[in-house]
Amino acid sequence: MIDYTNAIEDISRYLFNAQTNIGVREQHLIGSGAVTELESKIKMFYDSKFALCVTNATNALFFVAQSCNLHDCEVITTPLTFPGTISGLLSLNCRFHFTDLDENLNICPISVREILKRNPKVSAIIAVDFAGTPHQMDEIRKIANEFKLIYISDAAQSLGATINSNKASSLSDVWVTSFCPGKTLFTGEGACIMTNSEIIYNNLLLSTQHVYRQKKELGLNIVNEFSFNGRINPLAAILANSIFEQSIKQLKKHQNQCLKIVKHLNNMGLISSFENDFKSTFFHFYIKPLKNIESQEIIENLTNKYSLLKIRIPSVTLLPDLIVKKNVASFEYKKSVVKKISQTLEISTH
Repeated sequence: MIDYTNAIEDISRYLFNAQTNIGVREQHLIGSGAVTELESKIKMFYDSKFALCVTNATNALFFVAQSCNLHDCEVITTPLTFPGTISGLLSLNCRFHFTDLDENLNICPISVREILKRNPKVSAIIAVDFAGTPHQMDEIRKIANEFKLIYISDAAQSLGATINSNKASSLSDVWVTSFCPGKTLFTGEGACIMTNSEIIYNNLLLSTQHVYRQKKELGLNIVNEFSFNGRINPLAAILANSIFEQSIKQLKKHQNQCLKIVKHLNNMGLISSFENDFKSTFFHFYIKPLKNIESQEIIENLTNKYSLLKIRIPSVTLLPDLIVKKNVASFEYKKSVVKKISQTLEISTH
């Protein structure tokens, strides 16, 4: 459990000082104080050049799409994700090519290539670390470079996940992590956008931040008076700073517990070998029983050993079934996607 004692003291101190000190009251407007501290922590964690904290991940992905000029264009993405992944792009009148899923229920690089062969007008790839499991970013990075595409990742649940010794989604042009419920770092609301591109970062400043911060970082003559208020609440930033290290430590403990469950299933001969080149955040994780093993056998085995686990056959609605047909450019992999999902079990430890 997270100890919030220091966080409560930090928030109380800020609120007390803000009553009489205008510099404290307005420091978040220029991106200083707790906001700067949190962005520095996240840049160091991901080893990224830039980090920008904003209101929430859904808005963040919209801001990213705007900053990358993704208007009225074709985008490749996964059919299995939270609708917020593409809600901003929908408002920008984008059309989507939905891929097949790989064995981890993430975007399938093979189908990305197949789609690109048939659709040369695609502008971007939106990958997702579904349920905190890293997608194959090495392969997606290669494809994005080869076809000169913008590569964005929804890393909302994967703060602390790794693949091939790299932080999940960190090879993207720009990626977003969330501080909302069900995430590694929980502050009620909030998110952070990471990138190594100065152009994207500057565009994000102009579209989401107060003119005070724009002037501070971009110069007095480069301002956008009509920017959105995309700023993170300073109280959320203070809370995040206070519990950051605790949250990462708690995640690692949770990851080790989940890996023990996977190892148990492997030792019992109930599932196929779990890949060891990545480590998920395991907020939910999905296992595939061996062909001769019934799902009910695994459910009984796990509930007898781990009474607090929630195990079920996944029941999901795919994105192409939620949006209007004019925004679905293609979805030729539906049968394969439905089959792969039906062959898995969803496990939750929360």
